[in-house]
Amino acid sequence: VVLFRVGPVTVVNFGLFVGLAGAVAGWLALARLAQAGFNLQESVHFFYVIIPLLILVGSRLMELVINLPAVIRDPARKLPETGFTFQGGLILSTLGVAWFAWSQGLHLLKLFDSLALIIPLGHAIGRLGCLIDTTIEHLSQHPLQQLGAAGLQVVLRIP
Repeated sequence: VVLFRVGPVTVVNFGLFVGLAGAVAGWLALARLAQAGFNLQESVHFFYVIIPLLILVGSRLMELVINLPAVIRDPARKLPETGFTFQGGLILSTLGVAWFAWSQGLHLLKLFDSLALIIPLGHAIGRLGCLIDTTIEHLSQHPLQQLGAAGLQVVLRIP
């Protein structure tokens, strides 16, 4: 569902949920990292601004790569369309966190371990955006988005 358009940019409800997922994940990331002994208060912008941007850009780029034949055939139509993939956001944000750990001299595996359970939470919030989009625009009878979000919530509860 389109929320608004600014020139060639279209913002859909899924994008709103991705932003919400990024904000919640950023807040929890800082809390988890503090519990693990990292002192990253001076790097709040990285988790609240850079990581959500990497997620959005990676998600969009992966969607374009997956649909590359359609993009090449009709770029004027395909490029302005909305579309994201979880995997692209995960890949680019993981690379961003790895770069951050290297640039700050942090232990990469300890950093990844501290952040691991935040990924399913962010994914579940994004899935809620998919659910709303699917329900409103396509009136889907398939509960895949609900099952995916529920499964990710189960993962969060496993010790």
